[in-house]
Amino acid sequence: MSDGIIGLYYFDGEDGCDSCQSMTGYYDDRVDPPHENCDCEQEMIFLDEDSSEVSIEYKNIEKEDSDSSIETYYNNTFENHSETVTVKRGFEFSESVNTRIDLPSELEDLVDYDDETLDINESLEMTIEPGESVEINILVTMKLTIYRAEKWIEFEGYEIKVADLEGSVENPTQYETELY
Repeated sequence: MSDGIIGLYYFDGEDGCDSCQSMTGYYDDRVDPPHENCDCEQEMIFLDEDSSEVSIEYKNIEKEDSDSSIETYYNNTFENHSETVTVKRGFEFSESVNTRIDLPSELEDLVDYDDETLDINESLEMTIEPGESVEINILVTMKLTIYRAEKWIEFEGYEIKVADLEGSVENPTQYETELY
């Protein structure tokens, strides 16, 4: 479905047996008939979310802090190809790592999250012996937070869950420089 349009199925069991009558209503997906002889109809209808006939509610909004991950943000190897001369080498690195937001727009409007920037500023002096190399890694720790919610609508007295929303936010929290 495109944004703003909700597709529902209406199971019309009003003229059927007791089982069919008890199932009469709107569903987010086609339902299995209550018995093999059922000839009740199921019709798909489309609703505009902005219609005054539709009421939207978000339920079970959850925030789950997940384990942090460490990512290699910068990696480079400096080599001294000389067999006799020791090399002094300077290294400077400056970068900003921003929060990564991967949330559906509906969920983004429902939850509070931190939008952070981590500034990395490294300046090193290295001595590289003949025939040796130095590997520099800048590792950034990203804290992952997962957000979830259920989207429900109310239409003609029926409450129907129409979507499970999920997204994530990754915030940079720290960095570490490793030399090998």
